[in-house]
Amino acid sequence: MEFFAQILVNGLVNSGIYIMVALGLALSVGVLGILNISHGNLLIFTTYLTYWFWRIYGLDPLASLLVTVPTGFVLGALVYRGVVKHVLDAPHINQLILTFGIAVVLSSLMELFWSSNVRFVSTGYQAISLSLGIAQIGSLSAAILLVAFSVCLFLHLFLTKTSMGKSIRAVSQNPKGAALVGIDVNRVYLVTFGVSIALGSFAGVFWLLVGYITPYVGDILTLKAFCIIVVAGLGNLYGVIWASLLLGLSESFVKGYFGPGWADAVFFAIIMLVLIYRSFRTGEVI
Repeated sequence: MEFFAQILVNGLVNSGIYIMVALGLALSVGVLGILNISHGNLLIFTTYLTYWFWRIYGLDPLASLLVTVPTGFVLGALVYRGVVKHVLDAPHINQLILTFGIAVVLSSLMELFWSSNVRFVSTGYQAISLSLGIAQIGSLSAAILLVAFSVCLFLHLFLTKTSMGKSIRAVSQNPKGAALVGIDVNRVYLVTFGVSIALGSFAGVFWLLVGYITPYVGDILTLKAFCIIVVAGLGNLYGVIWASLLLGLSESFVKGYFGPGWADAVFFAIIMLVLIYRSFRTGEVI
């Protein structure tokens, strides 16, 4: 029972990171209609700033969120204005090739600046754990769950209570109609893309704290985020939460009982089953 409870806790922690990664990608897909292949690379680029601040100035990684999250927003806004803006009406294959090119460029820049060596940080609170009776949860893991919940709550309140959030929802439903009633669609797209990378910056910092980063970790995060939004339904922000839980828990249980080599295979099998079920229900070919 203790082993089961520990695996459950670990799965929930993994899910918290995946939620923060996938929410941003789901937002850009749902509003801009573009699948950003460079999503993980952009957020890992900001994570290297966290490592830099810790390594050079001794700044706590959690404190660096005050810098990396706004930097993620600015970076996303610049990428949108400089590149993404010009392919919104292009065929999807052009959008994929462009964002793939951005991912390659970012990976190369990170390797140039920081090399391909594995980077990690060490803090005093990483080893502190709390007892839940039959399971242990690290203080860092508890922080991940708390921040993931806070990010979800913030995004919900932002989209439902603020004028910009309501504009984003309007544009996601009907861009032409939103423009006719006076909404600056281009500004909404810029803010949305910036927010998508800022949300991912939270996940990048915690990914560094519980593991490591390299210039190519972003590719893994993009792939997992893509899997999550496929299961949730493209652009379905609330479905991302349940799909992230599915990924995090399935990985944890499969690794615990069958070994890490089976984790990805089982999740991709789940994705195929979901797609086959949707295909039968809607009558569409996958």
